[in-house]
Amino acid sequence: MATKVNPLDLIDNELAKAAAPKPASKRPVFLFLKEGQKALVRPLYNLDQVIVLQKHNKFAPDAENRVNAVCAAEIGKQCAYCQRAVDDKKLNAHTVFYLPIYVYKVIDTHTGQTMTYKTVEDGSEVEKQIAGYRVLELTSFGTAGMILKAFRSYMRDPDSGGSITGCDFTIEQVGSWQSKAFVVMPKTPTALASQIQAAIPGPDLVRERILEALSPAVVESRSTPVAPVPEVDDDIPEF
Repeated sequence: MATKVNPLDLIDNELAKAAAPKPASKRPVFLFLKEGQKALVRPLYNLDQVIVLQKHNKFAPDAENRVNAVCAAEIGKQCAYCQRAVDDKKLNAHTVFYLPIYVYKVIDTHTGQTMTYKTVEDGSEVEKQIAGYRVLELTSFGTAGMILKAFRSYMRDPDSGGSITGCDFTIEQVGSWQSKAFVVMPKTPTALASQIQAAIPGPDLVRERILEALSPAVVESRSTPVAPVPEVDDDIPEF
């Protein structure tokens, strides 16, 4: 004889499931590496085609006070961070170059293991290999400047044909924090796979994704609060 289910118990169980926090599905955009990780990538744009944006960036120990946002002036709006930069020079916007790439894989150089990440599909958490379309966030200064300089140097090489899109590159992070550096090495030139070529995102889509991930803080009125600062995701989901 089947055990009779108490409807109240069923209701309580279902309500508890509904109230439980669900893992967030983040829209993938950037490639971030950690110490000892190496990515095999293909630049999809040349450096004269990158998306150039002004960005506000300020680190703070607590996430609530961190700033990581495209300047609202880029979308023709008044920027809250520009206003605050009058009293805090660390909030001044700086130029950032966004380069679309295709990531074949990311490996741990110590173990040789292919890196994965967790994301949400159809309400369930799944683990996937890091691969797909991403964006490199590059500046002329800091450690990211090492990658930009390497690409610029490669373009100047007569054998490159003035292009970084004709071959794959490995980008390896060595060290962390103050000792962090990037080693960038070109591979033998090869044709880009047709299926990757066919789905290269256009500049308008890339710009849209960047603005979604690094939402500007728009000042609509004196009473409008600053937009919440998006968290920087160290994982690398699909574009």
